[in-house]
Amino acid sequence: MQIPDELRSVIILAAVLATGAVVLSFYFFFDPRSLLDPDWLTASAILLGLSLLSTVMALRISEGGSTSSLDFVPQLAAVLLVGPAGASALALISESISEVFFYKKPRFKKIFNTAQVVLSVAAAGAVYVLFDGTVSLTEFDFANNFPPFIVAIITYFAVNTVSVSYVISVAENKPIFDTWREMSGSLIFFDFAMSLLAVGVALLYVEFGWMILVLTVIPLFGLRYSYGTTYELRDLNDDLLRLFVKTIEAQDPYT
Repeated sequence: MQIPDELRSVIILAAVLATGAVVLSFYFFFDPRSLLDPDWLTASAILLGLSLLSTVMALRISEGGSTSSLDFVPQLAAVLLVGPAGASALALISESISEVFFYKKPRFKKIFNTAQVVLSVAAAGAVYVLFDGTVSLTEFDFANNFPPFIVAIITYFAVNTVSVSYVISVAENKPIFDTWREMSGSLIFFDFAMSLLAVGVALLYVEFGWMILVLTVIPLFGLRYSYGTTYELRDLNDDLLRLFVKTIEAQDPYT
């Protein structure tokens, strides 16, 4: 598949920025002693498992045959539990495995998808810490950490949706805002609400440790069903609206 030069440049830039984001996360926010901490390693492994599970349950949506999953929930929870560096590494590993083994896509799509998720997580993690959010496996101060986490969520979806919308707009030669509206629309509020579950995942891990995996799997399946229903309703509404417009145009071609 021939890639336009502008699109190729954007994908290369995204990959470079994502690599730089991971490097900077480790430089500014990583304590090497964490690699010797069994609790930190266990939390990272469990969150990686949840992220991969969320990816397996991804939905195929209509915009360009793309997919959407709830992997941002464990990835944002990783920001709270293992910090920006750990969350960035988790996103890189999870997305790389998913793109290589779970999805059949052109190589440039795999590279870009991995890069934009890593960049989104790294940016969210950096914002969370810069706004005085604390990272801990043993406690979660809701009153102090929730406001910076809200800012982190906004940052995540801003980077994620804008980068994806820009690439699609370049590929399809459409205005970026129109692409963003078609791709996200009202679902951005649903995604934002779902991302708040990352706080629940973090709280569950603080209270129950590795048992979070068992406690989280069933709700993830429920959310996957809810997510799918929301997409199907939106697509149905769009189809009905297009049918309604075509019916009016057929009756009155001068409308």
